[in-house]
Amino acid sequence: MFVICAGCGKKYKAEPGLKRFQCKQCGNLFTAQAKVRAPAEGKRLCSCCWNEVPSKPAALECQACGQKVSTPEGGLMLDEGGGEGSAGSGAREPVAPIEQPKHPTPQARPVVPRQSPSGIFETRVTQVLEKSAVEDKEKARLLRDLRGLMDIRRELEVKVHTLESEAVRSRNVVAEAQAARDAAVQAIEEVKAERDLALAQLDEVREVVTSALEPLPGEFEAGMRESLQQAGDVSFLANRALRALPAGAASPDAQEQFKKLEAALRALEDNLRDWQGRFTTRLREVLGGPGESEQ
Repeated sequence: MFVICAGCGKKYKAEPGLKRFQCKQCGNLFTAQAKVRAPAEGKRLCSCCWNEVPSKPAALECQACGQKVSTPEGGLMLDEGGGEGSAGSGAREPVAPIEQPKHPTPQARPVVPRQSPSGIFETRVTQVLEKSAVEDKEKARLLRDLRGLMDIRRELEVKVHTLESEAVRSRNVVAEAQAARDAAVQAIEEVKAERDLALAQLDEVREVVTSALEPLPGEFEAGMRESLQQAGDVSFLANRALRALPAGAASPDAQEQFKKLEAALRALEDNLRDWQGRFTTRLREVLGGPGESEQ
């Protein structure tokens, strides 16, 4: 079987198996498979893991194994007769002479010619260096992958921190809204309590005023009757005084009658003022107004 390197298009002869080989021209790793599935339209194959990669862009790395895929056709498997393997149509002619892979496959061990000690040492050094280069390439790929994962982790940490900050702010806003609602409810309850207290005090004042003003009509009526009686006495004395006066003269009896009339008028005036003061004082006591009764 022949393998076409996906990195540079160089053609190698190799037996199918699990062993990996390295291209001498581009350093790509490749394997030989007995059967390879055909790529889908717009795809090409990696010559190492034989997974599909996009046809564009022209040069990229396989996401599965990290090997270069630079040729338009990608990796190909051809049979020994020069025809296609099962890697699909469109196989091109080899761009370099056929060469044996560096590492023999388990199925066909090449005959190693006898070498001098210096040649053996040089060969072993070369193999160690090539193996070290492959391992360094794998380490570099793993390091790139690790750095990519670390970048993704940092981005996720930033997003998580942002979400946590937004959650804390949302909880604070909700707490402030609840506190404002509770304060409003408490204020409404206080206003209701003050209103109920004012209504209760108003009822008490109404009862006090009613109980205080209730006896006033009877007392006022009695006082007025007394005042009317005194007014009647004054009228009687005035009439009597008029009858006692002779024409054109004032007798001692008339003078006495007038004095009694004057005293009765003073008593009536004092009685009316007294009732006025009592009534005014009682009203002010009920309504809470300061000051003394008017004279």
